[in-house]
Amino acid sequence: MTIIRDTLKFVPLRNKSDVFQAFKSYKARAEKQTGQRLKKLRTDNGREYLSREFQNFLEEEGIVHQTTVEYTPQQNGVAERANRTLIEMARCIMLQANLPESLWAEAVNTATYLRNRCATKCLNGITPMEAWSKKKPYVGFLRIIGSKTIALNKTYQRGKFQPKGDEYILVGYSNESKAYRLWKPGTKTVIKARDVKFMEDVAPTNLLLREDFITSLQGNSSNEEND
Repeated sequence: MTIIRDTLKFVPLRNKSDVFQAFKSYKARAEKQTGQRLKKLRTDNGREYLSREFQNFLEEEGIVHQTTVEYTPQQNGVAERANRTLIEMARCIMLQANLPESLWAEAVNTATYLRNRCATKCLNGITPMEAWSKKKPYVGFLRIIGSKTIALNKTYQRGKFQPKGDEYILVGYSNESKAYRLWKPGTKTVIKARDVKFMEDVAPTNLLLREDFITSLQGNSSNEEND
């Protein structure tokens, strides 16, 4: 699987042939949000960047394509260093949270999400998020990755006497919604949820049927809306 680190998010791709469409989407979004025009693109000599379709598009858009000398990754040092940092962060996240390797994309996405909210000296001490949006990011919602959670079950299929919440593991944060990304252990299911109770120091088994637990969960949701 190929990966692309977008300006503010991580984009996993199944095939290298998907790079061209991902670049077009990034270009449109970046130029629309910043009001700036993309002038140069620097890449290695991967075939996905050198296809005729890709080259014709760059020429039509007036974008200068710079390629590194073969086996000289230091010529694109900023991108190479950023990629290495994200992979190392993702590895630490997976080991600390005891996540299976099948969730590597979730770990890299989380690493990207957190890195964009960390100050960096190359931006004079501000975060990439602030440099992009001109607003300081709010981080009060961040939690320990790997924490056990209970997500409120809002489906109509739930019976009257069944638990009101389901147990999950926190694996990250949604880029599209104000929500957490939660993994169901033993499955490949990852959901987005907002009404979540975190149990970093408390075993979850006795909380599922408690009405006061569900009330506090719904209360936290209301408080977040007011914030």
